[in-house]
Amino acid sequence: MAIPLRLRKWRTCALLAVSALALFILACGGDDATATPAPATQAPRATATPTPMAPTQATQTEPVPVSPRLILAVPTPSQEIGISHRGSNLTASFLTMYDHLIASDPQTAEYGPQLATEWTTSADGKTWTWTLRENIPFYGRDGQPSPYTLTAKDVAHSWSLVTGDESQNALNPGNWTAWIGPAESHQVISDYVIAQNMPTVNLDMLTFMSDEVEGGISSLDHWNAIGGEDAYNDDPIGNGPFYLLERNAGVNFLFARVENHYRKTPEFHELEMKLINEASTRLASLLTGEAHLAVIPRDVHSQATAQGMRIYRASIPGGHFNMRLPWYKPNNYVDPETGEKVYSAGPEGPTKGYDPNDPLRNTLVRQALLQAINRDEINDVFFQGRAIPNPQDYFPPWSDIFKDEWAPFPGPDGKTGREGGWDHPYDPEHAKELLAQAGHPGGGFTMIIHVPNNHSLVPEMPDVAEAIGVYWSEIGVDTEFVSLTNTDVFATAWRREKPSAVYMNVSPKSAHPCVAMVFNRYESGRGFFDYDEVSDYKDRCDQMVNPEERRQLTLEFGDWWYERIVNFPILWVFQEGAYDPGILEGYSVNLLHHAPVRYHEFTKPIYR
Repeated sequence: MAIPLRLRKWRTCALLAVSALALFILACGGDDATATPAPATQAPRATATPTPMAPTQATQTEPVPVSPRLILAVPTPSQEIGISHRGSNLTASFLTMYDHLIASDPQTAEYGPQLATEWTTSADGKTWTWTLRENIPFYGRDGQPSPYTLTAKDVAHSWSLVTGDESQNALNPGNWTAWIGPAESHQVISDYVIAQNMPTVNLDMLTFMSDEVEGGISSLDHWNAIGGEDAYNDDPIGNGPFYLLERNAGVNFLFARVENHYRKTPEFHELEMKLINEASTRLASLLTGEAHLAVIPRDVHSQATAQGMRIYRASIPGGHFNMRLPWYKPNNYVDPETGEKVYSAGPEGPTKGYDPNDPLRNTLVRQALLQAINRDEINDVFFQGRAIPNPQDYFPPWSDIFKDEWAPFPGPDGKTGREGGWDHPYDPEHAKELLAQAGHPGGGFTMIIHVPNNHSLVPEMPDVAEAIGVYWSEIGVDTEFVSLTNTDVFATAWRREKPSAVYMNVSPKSAHPCVAMVFNRYESGRGFFDYDEVSDYKDRCDQMVNPEERRQLTLEFGDWWYERIVNFPILWVFQEGAYDPGILEGYSVNLLHHAPVRYHEFTKPIYR
């Protein structure tokens, strides 16, 4: 597909800017450029290990990597928290030093054992019982096993942190309490067995205990020995294959491998994460050898490959790229019958962002705005056609909770239904007709787009937002852009202050709609959608044990979601970036919605 002139300018400017940067680097003594792009290679397939592997014994004959330290250039995270629970969702950069009850397979993201060896669910779906591995150490800041080993009390402690029962700094404790139960429901049965006695049905506990959502297990003994939360944040220890050597806020994190790790000793001796917000600087660090793997926009991949770098690509789509459209009730956060707050955290009284005339409240307007976006073109221009159509948020086309009729319009290669396709066709003329039917002939209103400026999965978000602004201008709708960190994008929405606003977002791949709705309903205290239908769906999920009945319920809810156009789905996106093939063999793992900081215990170096 030819790139239209109105979108080509961003791609051209980016390429010219990085071309100039690369020429400057070479003029200052960089390595000679390779004339042609090198083909991408894929790392050997790795799988989650259900039982402890034999310890790796270091010997005098151990081969030496070309670079014993693997250096990553990644966007600066919104939070730089070392303790897994202080922010109620671990800063992704610290995933490598914590293990979890459940492993997410490096390639497929399928769940399997990690710190837990087995688990059972009661017939009523409310009680989960976990059996833990025995004699698993927490590794100290010297890389040696600390005096503390994993027991059920560490798991109970870790759960109590995210629910706010033992932490003053937990974010969203209400959500975590709904997900995994309050502290009083956690029952330590023995040193290696713990149970959760939930107030409602929960069929998705594996998600919350995996490294996709849950932050990892902390040591209660270490917590008590050093003085609690702030001290643990400064001196964190975990069960993972790397331990923290040093941390410089806004600059870098440096980890070293755990020798003879119970699960897998990494082949790289050290792992450094350089925190760099500017994409051009991340590319420059890769081209000059100051980094070995970098998050860079797809538009400049050719600049990297021209210098001999290769492209890594996640093994599965990392998440669904969408635009969330929150709108709010006028004043429904206090129960009119009891006078009590509907949720413990959040505003009372009239909602600042409530506007009965907000154009987004009209389904016809939402349909018009969606049909004005040429998602095929966005895929071609910004993702080189390698993304997958996202016809229905939270309902993957390859799953059993998808209906073919949700994607009746041809997408790339003319595909529809489960094979691909869009929920609504690109049709700006019909979009104009819909606006007129909705009482907005010629548009005449302004949309606000809140755009993350530090997203590692889709660093192209700001450029995609500008492209969408161009599309909407063609149907008479103006656009205002607000650039924020990813965390602030969500916080702005949850304050419920901005009518006529959309929030660009990437949601996890594997979260079931029953899980995702915890984030979306207003009772959560951070909801996007003040819809009774969302709340009703989640309440019914919480009572439904039969998987087939839950599937049918989810399909019915999906029909409502589709007909009301509750979100603007954009694409399912594979995370991509560039790496130096002289340092590592390749990198192709399940990254989901995280930065490329995962599974480096499986990354293979190039040896001398």
